Amino acid sequence: MRLFLSVAFIAFGFPAFAIAPCLPHDEMAKFLANQFREQQRFVGLDQGGNMLELWFSPGGTFTALMTAPGGQTCVVSAGNAGNIIAAKKPGVDG
Repeated sequence: MRLFLSVAFIAFGFPAFAIAPCLPHDEMAKFLANQFREQQRFVGLDQGGNMLELWFSPGGTFTALMTAPGGQTCVVSAGNAGNIIAAKKPGVDG
């Protein structure tokens, strides 16, 4: 499966979310860390209990993952021009 994901990202260009690759969460996390140097920077649960994660690399690549309760983790979006925006402090940053 890792070979499939690598080929999909390379053959179809980044982003490769159009093919919605899915893996067990641990395997997906290792793949993003090893292949793109991405780290998890956000995690949250939606009203349906799905877990949304945003992963970013120092070089600007990013991946959005969705994990259903008890299900596999799937790529829902990815790109290569991501920026993490620092939160503004009310009354300080205007």
